[in-house]
Amino acid sequence: MKRRFLQLTAKNSIKNKLIILSVIIIVIPMLSYFIMTNNDVSGYLKSQIVFSAQKAFDQTYSYLDYRILTLSNITSLVAGNDKIIEIVSRKGEYDIYDQFYDYNYIITYFNTFTDMGEEYKLKLYVPDNYIYSKESEYTSNFELLRGSRWFNRINNEGISILSTRASDFEPSDGSGGEYLSMGRIISSATDYKLPTGAIRVDFPEKITRDLLENSITVKNGLCYIVNSKDEIMSASNEAFVDNLKISAEEVDNIIRKNDWQTLDKDGELLLCNAREISNTDWTLVSVTSFQDIADNYRDFTRNMIIYLVIIIIATVIIVYFLSVSMTRKLTLLSQHMRKVTDGKLVAIPITDKAAFNNDEIDNLLVSYNYMVEQMQNLLLEKYKSGQEIRNAELKILQSQINPHFLYNIFDLVQWLARKNMTDKIISTVYAVSKFYKLSLYQGREMIPIRDELQHISLYVEIQNVRFKNQLELNIEASEEVKDFLITKTILQPIVENSILHGIQHKKIKSGKITVKAEVSGDAVIIKVIDDGVGITPQRLEEIKSGRLKSKNGSAFALKSIIKRINIAYGEGYYLNLESDTGGTTVTLKIPRIEDEEERNLLL
Repeated sequence: MKRRFLQLTAKNSIKNKLIILSVIIIVIPMLSYFIMTNNDVSGYLKSQIVFSAQKAFDQTYSYLDYRILTLSNITSLVAGNDKIIEIVSRKGEYDIYDQFYDYNYIITYFNTFTDMGEEYKLKLYVPDNYIYSKESEYTSNFELLRGSRWFNRINNEGISILSTRASDFEPSDGSGGEYLSMGRIISSATDYKLPTGAIRVDFPEKITRDLLENSITVKNGLCYIVNSKDEIMSASNEAFVDNLKISAEEVDNIIRKNDWQTLDKDGELLLCNAREISNTDWTLVSVTSFQDIADNYRDFTRNMIIYLVIIIIATVIIVYFLSVSMTRKLTLLSQHMRKVTDGKLVAIPITDKAAFNNDEIDNLLVSYNYMVEQMQNLLLEKYKSGQEIRNAELKILQSQINPHFLYNIFDLVQWLARKNMTDKIISTVYAVSKFYKLSLYQGREMIPIRDELQHISLYVEIQNVRFKNQLELNIEASEEVKDFLITKTILQPIVENSILHGIQHKKIKSGKITVKAEVSGDAVIIKVIDDGVGITPQRLEEIKSGRLKSKNGSAFALKSIIKRINIAYGEGYYLNLESDTGGTTVTLKIPRIEDEEERNLLL
């Protein structure tokens, strides 16, 4: 399968390979991660929904319990107030002035509770012989209350406080289902078993309903309050009561177990919890359908798939435009390089300045154009002057822009792109760009030894990408030596010979190159030492004597360097070659030159 994939991609351009590989590298892991984590996400989502339901239930219960406790405390304060007990326990003559005074006291006292900002309504039930026993905002007739459903439950159940709907006190008072109420009996001042009045606190049912609605964590859940008679006091959504309300027996069972329970109601699984509210006969019940949990997960999965598709589409579009942008310039450079092999020195036109980003590839284009321009100038100078030094310089430039070297670089970049090694592509292209800039060095023939050493370092860095870091380069040179001048690109062919004809012929295909530079009197001695296979004595003798007839390879490179030394420095400076089976040492002796004028004096 791997071979078939390579055959399929081999016929595609670098652009298409980048697109295919980038999409595969991004999309396949994303899809795999989505598939592998789907079950984990499902379980996590369900657990989060259950956790959220539990937290909401606990918060709702705490708030309700707090409100009921507050109401209970209010009724207790009123029922235990000595003045209120005295008012409802009066016997005998009760003149109008005293009644007016007592009624004002009731109003003032009740306002101390309603001024707290809560939406409470307080009503005191007094004997029917009081003038203010007629129904008002603050008082009502206790005798009318005796026939109410609330009073009957108080007597039948033997309790003194009961919370229920407002309609259970006085069906005709207009409160109806708008309010929930808590009432407490007030006993006579002389006989605590004799009820002579009652205090009632109303609070809006809407506040409770809103609180229940906020506790719902799924779309079709239900939270409600039920009393001991299995009557609904308030519900988050009346429409769901018939379908989701559970029986009183099931509620009691959940309360005993004090934990969330799973119930089956008419084939539908329900997650339920229930808790009794203090100081009342009410129970808070929460019901969540597992179908809602499944629907939430289905919605989440659908959204994740949509996001995944959007990311994949965006990735393909971005990769496409990036690959087009990257490979367009490489393709243009490759086409012009082929023209160079045909003897046509054509510069690459850069018409769109806005698209020129000064990245590594752009720098390579500029370097190419600059080299072409230099070659054209040198060809013209050669044609006009015919000087031998210009012929040598032209050959050096032609060897530096060797199409085969660049083809190897392009093949290397293509291989890196196929492996999606973006950082390696950037560093390699940058090294190549810097390499050619140093090769040209603004047209100057002499450059600092420092830059020549950097030039060979870049060359070894590029080759290390090709040969998988099998090459080690050590440079031993003082700062003093690095400031002297040397003929540019004179060391690179020697290092290239060490790699291609020395180290690469070893069995292990790896090796070490050491470059030493030191001052010796008025000269600079540079040695390039490798641990390659070396040169046989017979071939070494042929190279030294000049009998080896070679138009390319190591012999040709060494002869070119010897000729350049003779032209650049004259008599007394040389290249010497020593070799055995343990490696080869190339020694260069050049004059110690600090500026171009000193070099001209030598000649």
